[in-house]
Amino acid sequence: MEHTLLTLTTSKSTPTGRTKQQRFHDKQHTTRTRLIIPAHFPAPDVLQAYTRPVVDTDATKFTWGHPDVEKLHAFCDVTLGWDAEQVNVLLNPVMEKLGQTGRRQTRLDSFFMTY
Repeated sequence: MEHTLLTLTTSKSTPTGRTKQQRFHDKQHTTRTRLIIPAHFPAPDVLQAYTRPVVDTDATKFTWGHPDVEKLHAFCDVTLGWDAEQVNVLLNPVMEKLGQTGRRQTRLDSFFMTY
């Protein structure tokens, strides 16, 4: 009995002869047959944005500037409902790094903490 149990748990197929991959595909087939996609899917505006994205065609060379702190505070207040203290907790470290001499932002992730 132990030998039979060991064989069933270590083999790639189940007692019925179906492999885990085959059972997975069987379950997914059942799921796919029950999937109901609405007639309005995808939404026309989403399809339009995906197939014909609006891009900036301005050929002017991009240059980095300094963030407008007052506008960032106003945006976070109006859009996110954050008070000045919440904004400062996140914004001050970024502004300190940006203000260091000889440093400039090369990538956005350079401002994130690494663990």
